[in-house]
Amino acid sequence: MTRKPRSRTQRAPAKLSTRRTLYVFTEGTKTEVLYLQHWNRLFRDRVIVTIDDFHSVPLALVRAASERKRADQREEKRGRGRAFDEYWCMFDVDEFPNLPETGRPLRGRPSAGAEAGRQA
Repeated sequence: MTRKPRSRTQRAPAKLSTRRTLYVFTEGTKTEVLYLQHWNRLFRDRVIVTIDDFHSVPLALVRAASERKRADQREEKRGRGRAFDEYWCMFDVDEFPNLPETGRPLRGRPSAGAEAGRQA
């Protein structure tokens, strides 16, 4: 059986969103947020950015991101929504002397080392 051709007035079937979803934790409340808002405007056709209201030092950001990711994945397994594709931490690297310690909470977790290394 062949399908009937669509007329011009019929809509095409809806496609699932192919945009990546990012959940971002930032140290600052102004500069980093402005950077992300501008970046989101440039790439809004490819990405959906959500910025968390929690702002703190890098180590606290990494811990918060790790906890949020774990909680989101747990909820997704239970069928309550969908976890974000990526979780980012954004902060100034020149202001913190103990910056290498921020990656330590992530060591040993799959693919966590890559995320910790990107911020440097």
